[in-house]
Amino acid sequence: MKNTVTVNIYGRSYPMTTDESPEYTEKLADTLNTRFAKLREQKSTLSIQDAAAIISLECLDELVKNKQTEQNIRTQISAYAEDASDSRAEIEKLTKELEKRDERIRQLEREIKLRQQFSDEETAAQMVKGSIDRALGGQNTQRAAAPAQQARPAAAQPASPAPVQTAPRVTLPISERGQAAAAPKTDK
Repeated sequence: MKNTVTVNIYGRSYPMTTDESPEYTEKLADTLNTRFAKLREQKSTLSIQDAAAIISLECLDELVKNKQTEQNIRTQISAYAEDASDSRAEIEKLTKELEKRDERIRQLEREIKLRQQFSDEETAAQMVKGSIDRALGGQNTQRAAAPAQQARPAAAQPASPAPVQTAPRVTLPISERGQAAAAPKTDK
């Protein structure tokens, strides 16, 4: 919306049509009047036109420098945004790698539990028998806990041999037809 405002700049009135508010335009005119006054205090011999030219040049200098600063800030913001994007991509990559490692840890933990279960069983035969017992609903749960020595491999068993007992020898007399006689004889 266009606004019409009359501003007073160094003793002269200027009617203006602007998109800005009247208050803003009047504030600009006040700033310009302040600059005129300071410049005239420093150099009282300057004409109004010379003072206006010097102030215009100073304002243009400020404008150009501010635009350069703005461009530098925009460049820095773009660089920061790019760095942030790169950082997000790196975080995403590291997160996926961490998830893979967490899964590998869970996998190793499951493997350790399985190995512990297998090591808790005395022998493979006892493992199978235990599985059968569980499958039959515990009907053959007569299995006694084996001593720790039986769970060890043969190489780890004590070296002392157990006494060997032999059963008595039984001989049966053979009749002429090749059948055993009724009464067995035992040799001791």
